[in-house]
Amino acid sequence: MAPESVAQPEAHQRSGRRKPWSAELTLAIALAVLMAALSLARPNFLNVANLVNLVRQISINGILAVGVTYVLLTGGVDLSLGSVVAR
Repeated sequence: MAPESVAQPEAHQRSGRRKPWSAELTLAIALAVLMAALSLARPNFLNVANLVNLVRQISINGILAVGVTYVLLTGGVDLSLGSVVAR
């Protein structure tokens, strides 16, 4: 009997390879470039008062995200938070 030939997947179809630039790294670099450009364009961008204001605005979404993550991890899939917050 002749040995069976096993078809090898094409190089672009292999799922084990990772791109050198992942999406997360690209977004982090884009955010850093945007912050650097804004800090050069506007001198008040990176002052303490503005950063405190940003943290205050982001903290609400962060607290809600932690709550939704807890609900999803425990198996009680309830994604209605967006409609409750929108009221």
